[in-house]
Amino acid sequence: MTVIRRWFAIHSNGRIFRKPLLSASQAAASIKSGATLLVGGFGLTGIPEKMLKALAKRNVTDLKIVSNDTGTEDFGIGPLIREGKVSKVTASYIGENRQCVKDYLEGKLEIDLVPQNTLSWNGHDYLQEHARTGDVALIKAWKGDEFGNLVFRETARNFNPVMAKAARTTLVEVEELVPTGAIDPDEIHLPGIYVDGMVLGGKYEKQIMHLTVSRDGDAEKETPKGTMPPREKIARRAAKEFRTGMYVAPKEKTLTIGTLSKARRGRPRLGECWKGDGDCLRRGHFDMSMLGAFEVSEFGDLANWIIPGKIVKGMGGAMDLANSGSTIIVTMTHLSKDGRPKIVSKCSLPLTAPKCVKRIITELAVFDVHPQKGLTLVEKVSSETIDSLRSKTGCPFTVAPKLGTF
Repeated sequence: MTVIRRWFAIHSNGRIFRKPLLSASQAAASIKSGATLLVGGFGLTGIPEKMLKALAKRNVTDLKIVSNDTGTEDFGIGPLIREGKVSKVTASYIGENRQCVKDYLEGKLEIDLVPQNTLSWNGHDYLQEHARTGDVALIKAWKGDEFGNLVFRETARNFNPVMAKAARTTLVEVEELVPTGAIDPDEIHLPGIYVDGMVLGGKYEKQIMHLTVSRDGDAEKETPKGTMPPREKIARRAAKEFRTGMYVAPKEKTLTIGTLSKARRGRPRLGECWKGDGDCLRRGHFDMSMLGAFEVSEFGDLANWIIPGKIVKGMGGAMDLANSGSTIIVTMTHLSKDGRPKIVSKCSLPLTAPKCVKRIITELAVFDVHPQKGLTLVEKVSSETIDSLRSKTGCPFTVAPKLGTF
């Protein structure tokens, strides 16, 4: 592959060198078949979209891509996968890209799923991961100067600096290019020594991963209680778990609420804490974490990252959340799409973490979970009887003396 050489900052005659300014097509042309690419971004945020679009038009194959996730079918690294240019993906989460999941299940694409953050805890076995390196890093920044010093905008920083530091060559796409010296040194997030070439992007359009619109065009209209969709019921009940001043890590897409919350890719109003969410998790700083699930056992075992042969989401940050020491609350529908109980005596699916769940909230009931004693029904909807709940729950449970309703 073509390697763009690094430049020294100042020549002996005092002249400041500039990093090469390339078009997106020129940047893509430097990437050859078989290259390992480190791609910044998280979901649809901080994606080097111009370079990725240019690369998708080139006749390259057998690309190995390392990224946090696989974007969607039409954005991020999705088009590269769709066009058959990628042979292997190393990522934490692939669940939003149906084409990627399909190719993996059909054996057309190799996937190396890597959990986020650090996989070690005192007194427990830990998994040692190889440090990932690559031929080229494709990253996105908000602003850069002519020497390559970069500033990222809020959550768009995500994995971009890490990718830049781990690659032999780094190409950065910036929204704004300013003269060298125009950025205060204290404001620089990534120094130019890590940057080999720059692309000045054009117009950017904000992408929406899951577009949701009002069913009747009236967002303010209250949904009749008897016709409320299951997810809305779950979200309304789960919202009651929040307390003023809590530090919360919500993972279920319907539950990114609360002014002091930290979504998977969100930024809490907590100063600079958001830069090191892994540190926040490992040190047990979060009071509560809300996760979705495919199955939960009566003793709190959690399975939420894969249904072998059918659904592959990826571990993401769920393993760290489940072991963070915070109160784990699972929000999920009571039954699967084929009518089977998702609350079971023993999980049949690969576990995310054992005996970690403290409360289960479904559209029908709320259970408290004890790692030795099992489930206690503490609330139910008025339309369900205890007997009907027993028929829809795949394990025994006791009933709280003061059973509430919601």
